[in-house]
Amino acid sequence: MRIKAVSFLFVATLTGCASAIPGSEDVLITKNAKDVKGCKLVGTTYSTKTGIRNVTLLNGGDTALLTSSWLTGTIDGGGSVVMYNCHGTDTRQPVPVAPVK
Repeated sequence: MRIKAVSFLFVATLTGCASAIPGSEDVLITKNAKDVKGCKLVGTTYSTKTGIRNVTLLNGGDTALLTSSWLTGTIDGGGSVVMYNCHGTDTRQPVPVAPVK
């Protein structure tokens, strides 16, 4: 059963089930390491093109450096990226916190 669940998650990731979140279209996906020179490292991820943009944005990044791609050899098939914040602005929305009484 566990193998079926893992297989389903892998296939779901490859088929691009994720929908774009607002603002993710502004995330730059690049193969050029010069584009991230001097940027702050945010993390790493692997997913479809839409998933990469979403995760990068949700982690406070604005640029994703493609380190490997799957299937088609282009980002359209998905891949692995290192996420960076190059503009110095964390675009994540703050979560309201109720005051402690």
